[in-house]
Amino acid sequence: MSHRNLTKDPIESRKNAYEKLESEGAAQEAIFEAFAELASQGISLGDKMTSVLATGQAIKTSRPKGV
Repeated sequence: MSHRNLTKDPIESRKNAYEKLESEGAAQEAIFEAFAELASQGISLGDKMTSVLATGQAIKTSRPKGV
């Protein structure tokens, strides 16, 4: 009887895990939360990121969850 060791390719496994993270939106949500926290501490993020954060906040405000 042979002893086979079946394992997943770690590169493929990581790729699938990262794709799942992106499809769930968790990565982007974490990035936006980090930038918002930096901005709240008075750190300049530049005009473009400040505009993106303001737009995101406006969208959240205009479309509340659970309503």
